[in-house]
Amino acid sequence: MKKNLIVISMVLTLIVASGLVFAEENGLVLTLEQAIEYAEINSPQIKMATEDLKAAKAEFIKARSNLYPTLDATLTGTSESEINPLTGADEIYTTDLSLTQNFALPIVQGYKFAKKTYQLSELTYLKAREDLSFTVTQAFLGVCKAQESIKIAQDSLALAEKNLKMTKAFF
Repeated sequence: MKKNLIVISMVLTLIVASGLVFAEENGLVLTLEQAIEYAEINSPQIKMATEDLKAAKAEFIKARSNLYPTLDATLTGTSESEINPLTGADEIYTTDLSLTQNFALPIVQGYKFAKKTYQLSELTYLKAREDLSFTVTQAFLGVCKAQESIKIAQDSLALAEKNLKMTKAFF
C-alpha cells in the first residue's frame, strides 16, 4: 500500500512538473494556486473520491428516509347498476389512510452505518485534496528550485567567462 502511494505521488509529481514546464514553454506561467486548481480538475483520485462521496451521500439520504413515517392513502370506488336499498346510493366509495413508523433496530443501525460511511467518504475526499495539494506544492517548489539553480548556474558561467577574459588580458 505504501509503495503504491509512493508510486502515485511520483507519477503525479512528474505530471505536474511536466505540465508546468509545458505551460512555461508556451508562455503560460502558473501560480501555485492555479497549479493546484489545474491538478484538482484533472486528478483521477479527486474524481474517484468525488464519486464515492456522491454515492455515500445518496445511501445516507436513503437510510435517513427509512426513519421517517410513511403515509399510505387508498381510495376505491364501485358503481352499481341499481340503487342499493340499504344505503340509497348507486356508488360505493371506501377510503383507507394509514401512518406507519418503523422503529426496527436494523433500520436504525443501517442509518448509523450510512452516516458513518458518508462521514468517512467526506474525510477521504478531503484527504485526497490535501494530498494532491501537497504533491503539487512539492512539484511546484521543485520547479522553482530548478529555475533558481539554472539562474545561479548562468550567473556562475557569466562570472567564469568574465574571469577568463580578465585572465587572458593579463597574459
